[in-house]
Amino acid sequence: MLPLLHQRGTDAFVCQPGVIDYPIQADEYQCKKLACMRVSASWPVLVAEDNPDDFFLLEAAWTRAGKGHALVCAPDGIALLEHLRLPGMRAALVLMDVNMPRMNGLEALAEMKVDPRLGSTPVVMFSTSRLDRDVSRAYQLGASSYVVKPVGLPELVNAVTLIRTYWLELIEAPE
Repeated sequence: MLPLLHQRGTDAFVCQPGVIDYPIQADEYQCKKLACMRVSASWPVLVAEDNPDDFFLLEAAWTRAGKGHALVCAPDGIALLEHLRLPGMRAALVLMDVNMPRMNGLEALAEMKVDPRLGSTPVVMFSTSRLDRDVSRAYQLGASSYVVKPVGLPELVNAVTLIRTYWLELIEAPE
């Protein structure tokens, strides 16, 4: 790999074989620690899911995958937004189905992302829909990720374990 050199007085970077020079001196810039924190185990995970059987399976997989972070079910996007907007509410994560009555998951996602209080809440679209238009639209609206619901409890436990590990254990959340 060729080293990157900054030409002083310009915004251009050029590569020169065998020459190592760093364009930014560490003392030229102040580093500020961003206000961030671990995701609290007391924050619930909200699940927007209209099918009670799907929620029951998700709850079983969630329990098998680990402890902490209670699941709270909202049957549609309107109920989800109402719950998220309760005073003092902080969700660790939202798992959102796409196809729901009253307000679907994409509509609820769009409302969340324009709300200053909810915009930084991670939203994993968790749906049976594999339609490219749903996946593309979810990412355009600000979904953190899109996961197609697995078929079968072992596969669901595996998916939930991965989601829990990444979104609830690995990442930092803004204060």
